[in-house]
Amino acid sequence: MNRNKFILIFTFLLIFVLPVSSQVPFTAKEIGSEFYRGMELFNKEKYPAAIRLFDSFVRDGDKSNLILVADAEYYSSIAALKLFNPDAEYRMMMFIYSHPESPRINDARLELGDYFYQNKNYRKAVIYYETVNRQELKSEKLAEYFFRLGYSLYIKGDQSRALLMFSEIKDIDTEYTPPAVYYFSQIAYEQKMYQTALEGFIRLKEDETFGGVVPFYIVQILYLQKDYDGILSMAPDLLKSAGKTRAVELYRFIGDAYYSKENYKEALPYLEKYSTGAKASGREDKYQLGYCYYKTGEIDKAIKLLLEIGAKNDLLSQNIWNILGDCYLQKGDKPRSRLAFGEASILNFDKKIKEESLYNFAKLTYETAYAPFGEAIAAFQEYIDLYPGSKRIQEVYDYLVGTLMQIKNYKAALAALDKIGNKDSRLEEAYQKVGFFRGLELFKNLEFEASISMFDKSLKYEKYNMQIRARSIYWRGEANYRLGHYELAKEDYELFMGLPGSILLSEYNLVRYNLGYTFFNLKDYTNALTNFKTFESGVTNVKPEVLVDAKNRIADCYYIATSYASAIDYYDKVITYGYLDADYAMFQKGFSLGLINNTKGKIDVLTALMQKFPSSTFVPDAIFERGRAYLVLEDYKKGEADFNTIISNYSGSSFVPRSIVQLGLLYYNLGENEKAISQYKKVIENYKSTPEARDAMTGLRNTYVDLNEVDTYFAYVKTLDGYGDINLTQKDSLLYTSGENLFMTGKYDKATDVLKSYISEFPNGSFRQNAQYYLAECLRSAGNNEEALKLYIAVSGEPNNQFLEQSLIAASSMLYDKEDYSASLGYYEKLEKVSSSDANTLIALKGQLNSAYQAGDAQKTIIAAGKINNSANIPEELVREATFMSAKANYSLNNFDDALRDFRKVATEVTSVEGAESKYRVAELLNKKDKPAEAEKVITEFIDQKTPHQYWMARVFLLLADISIKKGDSLQARATLQSLKDYYAVDNDGVLDEVKAKLNSLDENKPETDKSDKVQSNIQQK
Repeated sequence: MNRNKFILIFTFLLIFVLPVSSQVPFTAKEIGSEFYRGMELFNKEKYPAAIRLFDSFVRDGDKSNLILVADAEYYSSIAALKLFNPDAEYRMMMFIYSHPESPRINDARLELGDYFYQNKNYRKAVIYYETVNRQELKSEKLAEYFFRLGYSLYIKGDQSRALLMFSEIKDIDTEYTPPAVYYFSQIAYEQKMYQTALEGFIRLKEDETFGGVVPFYIVQILYLQKDYDGILSMAPDLLKSAGKTRAVELYRFIGDAYYSKENYKEALPYLEKYSTGAKASGREDKYQLGYCYYKTGEIDKAIKLLLEIGAKNDLLSQNIWNILGDCYLQKGDKPRSRLAFGEASILNFDKKIKEESLYNFAKLTYETAYAPFGEAIAAFQEYIDLYPGSKRIQEVYDYLVGTLMQIKNYKAALAALDKIGNKDSRLEEAYQKVGFFRGLELFKNLEFEASISMFDKSLKYEKYNMQIRARSIYWRGEANYRLGHYELAKEDYELFMGLPGSILLSEYNLVRYNLGYTFFNLKDYTNALTNFKTFESGVTNVKPEVLVDAKNRIADCYYIATSYASAIDYYDKVITYGYLDADYAMFQKGFSLGLINNTKGKIDVLTALMQKFPSSTFVPDAIFERGRAYLVLEDYKKGEADFNTIISNYSGSSFVPRSIVQLGLLYYNLGENEKAISQYKKVIENYKSTPEARDAMTGLRNTYVDLNEVDTYFAYVKTLDGYGDINLTQKDSLLYTSGENLFMTGKYDKATDVLKSYISEFPNGSFRQNAQYYLAECLRSAGNNEEALKLYIAVSGEPNNQFLEQSLIAASSMLYDKEDYSASLGYYEKLEKVSSSDANTLIALKGQLNSAYQAGDAQKTIIAAGKINNSANIPEELVREATFMSAKANYSLNNFDDALRDFRKVATEVTSVEGAESKYRVAELLNKKDKPAEAEKVITEFIDQKTPHQYWMARVFLLLADISIKKGDSLQARATLQSLKDYYAVDNDGVLDEVKAKLNSLDENKPETDKSDKVQSNIQQK
């Protein structure tokens, strides 16, 4: 405390001047002398005249009277001191120097001390006072001397020596005792000897001069000593006589006393008055007032005041956040309460508060289900790690299990469970459930291998929940099926069906259907038929399309088993439904009718197919087969028309060379041999090394034989590469047949050698296309993709061959895998043009979409997506994928309205990665369109839906922070970003870098008065 604060109004102490000496009587004969006249004037306090006489006496008087001369110098110096003359100190010092033997030396030093004391030159006063021999001082002068020297030392800053001076007189009865006691107590106070100071101030309570002042210091000392009862017994009465400034301080002391005695209701009015009257109150003072509001139930006032204090990294802040957490909890505002407890829990100043806050944070996170990054799990785990002996530990374990059982962030839940070494039965049961649902997430995102691993982890704890066990087995079977592991899929489906209670699960509805397809793909058509029929007869609550598809497969099984009547019956059921694969069923029915010699029926069905489904990929097949049927009925004109239609309208189709061969046969049957020869030669010359070319050679030979022009035939053959030498032709056929047989029996290594030899020896051989395709298949199976790709490209470069579509599929797929997306796009476009089936068209469209998207060709991505969305019988998953990629392409072109339209279509869920990104993009685009309220609504939906895709959850939080910044709510933004910083676990996807940059930007843009507050929260205004 500044000592000037305690220099009170005792100015009378500064001007105490006792007479230097008593008056001196003179005899008659002395009157007239200059010395004695000077003394007379001195005694009358006429100091200027006295000085002149003394000086004259010293100068002109009797020098033999040394005593009078010395006295004259002494009194003239005293007079000069009384007048405060500039030469006063000099005069006295000359006296001391000139008369060291004088008995007045001690008095002279005292006079100099008094002179400087009166002039408030305490430094020099101390110098001269300390030269005084206090033993020679008269008793009446001693008290004054001690006080003045003590006061001078105090003002000079030498408290220890001042204390000694005041102690000389504080316990005796003099006029200087009260001020000595006061300053002695004041020094003791400043040196924190509060009890000593208190005893001194209490002695002065009744003093006339100090009695009105010391009570305030007594209260201060009681406050410092935490004597709250003493404060309350004394301070309230002082308010009546206290000025405004002292009253404010007394409000603080009284309020703090009540506060410390936990009497918050009584403390509140005094702390409010102190807060109102103080020029500036500290954080602790505001905290006390806020705490009183909190304890007296004035929650809104408590929240407002505590939030004003600001957050720092200290104990007080930890208390503030903890109290705010309870305040918000009392108001029923659990989200804000959770955030406040969270802030308190990360500070380590008070271990009990940390434990309490961490528990409440974890519990509220669990109750509000607001844990996108596994915050509740992390909090409960942290509590268990830090406080294993807590009385709440069992309750926390219960909450942890509950969290793991209800959480939809299964990835985070599994990570948490994997950290727990010794799992009890409840945690094992939780693991079973979490592992299963994580597996489902991965399955839905087409990560089939990973999903199988998750189902296996769930099945490690299969004993707890029989339904989860059964479902895990079923979906593991589904994943194996998607990977083409049909034997493993079959085992899981059959195991699932044999489990007790599985019949009650929703998955059971489709298990026979799936098992049927598994056997179908394993070419076990007997078991496939059994399961499809069982599914058909017992199914309930499935989509009609699924049931119709099952009927189609039943028909196919009958067809393969040559039970054509039964096949036709089931194809009719599909045709009657009239939607899914009806064109396929009509074609198959027509073909089946032909096989049972119902040629007229075949023609009628195929004609109906062309009329009802003119855009079907089966139309070229139907026209060709109808043409063949007309040949059987010897209706050559109609047959000729159909084959010419193929040649004219479907020039890229593999049916073109077949149709030309059929025309050759038609003309041969009509006896129009020249026309037949012409058709056969077209095929032989334009479609070399194809089965059709070989058929044409046979037809050509037969025609020339009928014409008896065998020589002409051989002459023509000699002009053809590979046909001129009959022995070579036979070798060509034998060598190829050997390679083909090896290929068909799965002996790919040996087949590779033979087929390579064939192609090398017969580069233009009759079976070159077949050999190239089969060799490509062998090489691909051996992993020699580069050579295989060259062969697929070679085969696909020759039009209208039987391997054209398969080669295009293989080449485009391999180019896509090589990430040569522009090339794969071109081959998928070729495939679309020549496709003869819906399945291949679907492959072409999907390939175009993915290739264009990966190549970054936004316009072609949009075109491919449009084709898919405008096609019939497209799987829902592909339509969704196309819509998503179209949205992304439009977004890249800044076509934000179109992008928003498509993103909305995909954003119906956030389980898939496409759905999660789309939901985020919808919010982002709405914010770009300056619709923050709509964007926030979408963000809230996103968070509530609990996506497993943490990256997009993080992006949503970053967007939420941006919206808060735009609204001017930096505290909301900071809390959002801090949550990401604390709980987002991935450090290499750019999210945390962006979080850091945004937090730094918020710090840089904060007002100077607020830049020290590094911890913020969004628990203020939303």
